[in-house]
Amino acid sequence: MKPSMILTELEREPIVYFGCTWTEIIRATQSGMMMGAILGLVVGASVGILVNGGIGFLCGFLFLMGSSAVITMRKLGKIRTLRAGRPLFYEKHVLNYRSSKFVQPAKRYQRERNT
Repeated sequence: MKPSMILTELEREPIVYFGCTWTEIIRATQSGMMMGAILGLVVGASVGILVNGGIGFLCGFLFLMGSSAVITMRKLGKIRTLRAGRPLFYEKHVLNYRSSKFVQPAKRYQRERNT
């Protein structure tokens, strides 16, 4: 009996918005908000020290919102471009295969394979 869905549809969450799944959207939003909060705190504190506390708070809050939106959309765009037309979970493997978790072969020993 032939399955009604292909393997990529069976193994992965449905893609909902921005070419990403809900889990990826939530994780990108959380990390974007964390980075935005750190940057907003730094900007708000520096403007608050230099100019005024209220203006520093306002600048920090606006910078928090803007930077977190930009960081989140960049992360989602990176996930979306890595996924387009690739095999199942390719976008996860491509982010990890160059990390220190895996032994990387030296190029001079791989010359025969690459030519």
